[in-house]
Amino acid sequence: MNLREYVVNDEETMSSLVPTIAASVDPIKLLGYQWNRKTDTLTIKIAQIESLHPTKREVASKLAATFGPLGIASPIMVPFKRLIRKIWGTDVTWKQLSPAELVKDWTQLKWAFADRTISVPRQVNRA
Repeated sequence: MNLREYVVNDEETMSSLVPTIAASVDPIKLLGYQWNRKTDTLTIKIAQIESLHPTKREVASKLAATFGPLGIASPIMVPFKRLIRKIWGTDVTWKQLSPAELVKDWTQLKWAFADRTISVPRQVNRA
């Protein structure tokens, strides 16, 4: 890995860079996201839900599996946080299946997050 590679979203500036320092990979990994410099979008990977009736551990694992240091994914993670709060309100241990009344919420989350990625435009304020 060359730590001296540069990348910009302006084609003219990118073509003026010396080929030895210009990044050749697209999309670029940026703070845990994928950045497509041509479309100027950030792509977030969402944890895939496979289980039909999860344990407390599986719900917590899926919540933690979606990495988002910039907070872009925070609004879509609220339903996961609500579900884990409901599970913590019960006396379920980590390895026990979640209560049957919460499986409906889990199923809704499964259908809501059928897409594995979400792409959002990177906002730039030009003054």
